[in-house]
Amino acid sequence: MTLERTEPPLHIPSPMPVLEPIQCDYIDVSKVDGDQPRYKFQPHSNGGKPIGPPLILEREGAQALIQHLENVLREPKVD
Repeated sequence: MTLERTEPPLHIPSPMPVLEPIQCDYIDVSKVDGDQPRYKFQPHSNGGKPIGPPLILEREGAQALIQHLENVLREPKVD
């Protein structure tokens, strides 16, 4: 017997509030110890103080971020 889904899935709102974007001077990247390669991205303010919680990505996520940044930075400037 197979079950068919006829109703659309319910949207469950995230309990996390939508955060405002932050401006940072640079992002420090370090490798996280563990079984699977992970990388910690920590934004820093102009004075070098860490801003907010770090973002931890697995290798595939870090590589996707790198590719996305390369594409964005290579786009021609539109004035």
